[in-house]
Amino acid sequence: MRYKIQVTEEDIDEGTRGDTRHCAFARAMQRAGIGDPVVDGRHWSGRIEGVPFSGGIPSSITAWIRDFDSHKAVHPKAFVIDFDESALATNDGVPREEEVLVPV
Repeated sequence: MRYKIQVTEEDIDEGTRGDTRHCAFARAMQRAGIGDPVVDGRHWSGRIEGVPFSGGIPSSITAWIRDFDSHKAVHPKAFVIDFDESALATNDGVPREEEVLVPV
């Protein structure tokens, strides 16, 4: 399974800085179909098809989140969370920055 997390300008404008459940990244996760998202800067959690999942966040995404929370200028960006079939059994998903960035 692949979930594209596309953080839009609206997510940036409407997201609550420092709020693990309502930040720009969590808003984008919810829109992508991940329920009850929580993003703490180093880890994320949420529900996919009702099943709880969590995973680590790579440093490039952590830096973006840190800049957002620190009121620094950030731009729309796309990320993907890839799950292989074994992830359904292990509840492990690791997001990685997608090669193509969302146009600014």
